[in-house]
Amino acid sequence: MKTISFEITDEEELILLEELGDVSGWARGFVDGQVNRTWKKFCAHWSNVLLNDPDFNDPIPSNKTEFINLIKTRDDYVHHSEVNIVMSKE
Repeated sequence: MKTISFEITDEEELILLEELGDVSGWARGFVDGQVNRTWKKFCAHWSNVLLNDPDFNDPIPSNKTEFINLIKTRDDYVHHSEVNIVMSKE
């Protein structure tokens, strides 16, 4: 599990508290929402890839961890951060 932290100034906190009430709760909710949206896109994309891969004949895992582990082992999987590194070298 990763821990991500960042600092905001007292002024930034005051501004955020005007609208949010709970800055930490809002940040946690934002991250959770982004993770859920990204998971749905990841799952839809790779389910489609697997279903259309004539060489893939195994069952598609219904467990999130097993599904991600399967995708990470594929030759056609490139992590987004690796794509950015390749693009910046060109």
